[in-house]
Amino acid sequence: MGIDISWKMIQGATEKEWEEALSDNGEFKEWDDSTGSFLQEQLGMDCLSPYFDAASEHCIYGYEISFGDGATEVHLPALVDKAISADQSLRNEFGLISRTIVSQHLY
Repeated sequence: MGIDISWKMIQGATEKEWEEALSDNGEFKEWDDSTGSFLQEQLGMDCLSPYFDAASEHCIYGYEISFGDGATEVHLPALVDKAISADQSLRNEFGLISRTIVSQHLY
């Protein structure tokens, strides 16, 4: 078993911010497992883990915009368009104020 390291760009929010946005969601209220598992399993959100074996409260959950291993050339206008679209979707679907995060991703 090793540690895999990559980078990820995600449009999303912290677990706490998600909990606030989902506070009136009946399915979320009845969920018996962690908030992170609800976000991933029920809503299909991706997770950005900023360090190996990060506690879920330190992760960012949302829509993946881009990812890679090592230095990678990106087309910035396309990423901006994807981030704007993901932000609008999160606002419309969940009332979530999201942000764009780029970080190392360890798993």
